Amino acid sequence: MAVFMTLMSRASDKCQREKRKTINGDDLLWAMATLGFEEYIEPLKLYLMRYREMEGDTKGSAKGGDANAKKDGQSSQNGQAQQHMMVPMSGTD
Repeated sequence: MAVFMTLMSRASDKCQREKRKTINGDDLLWAMATLGFEEYIEPLKLYLMRYREMEGDTKGSAKGGDANAKKDGQSSQNGQAQQHMMVPMSGTD
């Protein structure tokens, strides 16, 4: 739990320095690298890239270019509900 909190804190600090309000996957990968979790970076980058391809999101922002849109099943700009890709991670059974 402490590692997760430290990871989120570092990612949040990075976003604040960059005057952003939303932590994205790239921020988490950066924080992981600063904490010594380099062996996880490449597999997670690959996963994030594939996820973004499936979602049609190449910039890391919310679908449709609306940075304030939430990807939690709420309506998108066109009024349709958005879907999530839920993939179980190994070791979390």
